[in-house]
Amino acid sequence: MALTLDEADKMIKACKESESLLSIYENFFFIPHILKAKELIDLDYIGDPSSIRIKIAMGGKGGWSTPSSANKWRKDPKMIGGAKTGSPVLLDNGWHAFALARWFFDEDIDKVFAWTGNLKEGRIPA
Repeated sequence: MALTLDEADKMIKACKESESLLSIYENFFFIPHILKAKELIDLDYIGDPSSIRIKIAMGGKGGWSTPSSANKWRKDPKMIGGAKTGSPVLLDNGWHAFALARWFFDEDIDKVFAWTGNLKEGRIPA
């Protein structure tokens, strides 16, 4: 939504003043297999889950085709939280993973463990 709390506060204030809606689009909530998993959790089909593992792999083939100009911002350190190298995976895509975990559990997250790596050549372990 924003790179700093100050920017977020300004966005919220502007939307309140103009009576506009401000939201983050949670695209994962509409994927059929994600909806099925949520249904099974809500029906207590798998019992009471105690943890969730979400793996985000980027840079491979797949996804949808967009013009390269649409992704230019992802390489600008000022637009991705100040990172000098890498990708905005945590700020851009990571939020959606956390939102998904909260939705599955229907509560706030208490603990998070993260591991990152950069595989330049070779195969990604299954």
